[in-house]
Amino acid sequence: MEDNHFLSPASRWLGGTIFMLLGMGTLLLATGCTSALATAAWLIKGPNVPPEFDGLKKKKVAVVCTAATQSVYAYPNVAKDLGRAVARQLQRNVKEIKLVPPQDVEEWMDSHQWTEYPEIGQVVGAELLVAIDVNDFRLYKGQTIFQGRADLTIRVFDCATGEVLFERRPPEILYPPNHVVSTAEVRESDFRRDFIRVLADHIGRYFYPHDPRALFAAEAAAIY
Repeated sequence: MEDNHFLSPASRWLGGTIFMLLGMGTLLLATGCTSALATAAWLIKGPNVPPEFDGLKKKKVAVVCTAATQSVYAYPNVAKDLGRAVARQLQRNVKEIKLVPPQDVEEWMDSHQWTEYPEIGQVVGAELLVAIDVNDFRLYKGQTIFQGRADLTIRVFDCATGEVLFERRPPEILYPPNHVVSTAEVRESDFRRDFIRVLADHIGRYFYPHDPRALFAAEAAAIY
């Protein structure tokens, strides 16, 4: 057998790369594609993954959240709670962002008719508007078990021009992702609060650098 000491640097590099790829392939099979890809991103890029949209820095931003009729009927405050939670995430993590107070946005929306998101941003003096559409929101998988499910659309509008600068519709978000929770173990209000927090974290990560391992660790720890 050939001694590794006599291999060229290029050969050693190729061998190391193949070994890493094989390890990543094993990880994909063992843990599932999503978490393995996040781990691979950490191995390649380091602990912080850059945001997909970093245009909120140094901008005056309004956050608006609306929910589909069936979700509003079942959970009347879901839009306001999620909008406020996202605003808090952005305030904590986006450098030099200037956020329009969520209460100001909510008060105007509650007392006026409007048709387009940029219109709201213009009225409250925002340069950019983060719009979150809650297409579906559920807490129950059965009568006696919780597993949160949400379908979201996230967009960023230029309030002056009405242009959509960024748009994503992530895959349906489950919480907890790999198990259910008995209604005997946790109150609905507490479970709902935690699910809103997780959704806000998912949304916020489009707009600031983040450690991909942190969200998976938080979700994995969601055992009541």
